[in-house]
Amino acid sequence: PNPCTDVLFIKSEATHLELTLRDINNRIILPSSVLNGNGTVDVSTLASGVYFLEMKNDAPVTVKKIVKTD
Repeated sequence: PNPCTDVLFIKSEATHLELTLRDINNRIILPSSVLNGNGTVDVSTLASGVYFLEMKNDAPVTVKKIVKTD
């Protein structure tokens, strides 16, 4: 898992990346975003807990477990 508090840093070699943050019940918490290369996602308003970051580009979908802490 990747622990974070306020900001989630994204680093990718992909030029087009769609992000979706979901909670433990698979509900979409943050709508899809598009980043070019590097970027950030503000998670400061989210409650502490476990989330899943779904990353899509031309390759297969990648999902990373995120642990939000205060």
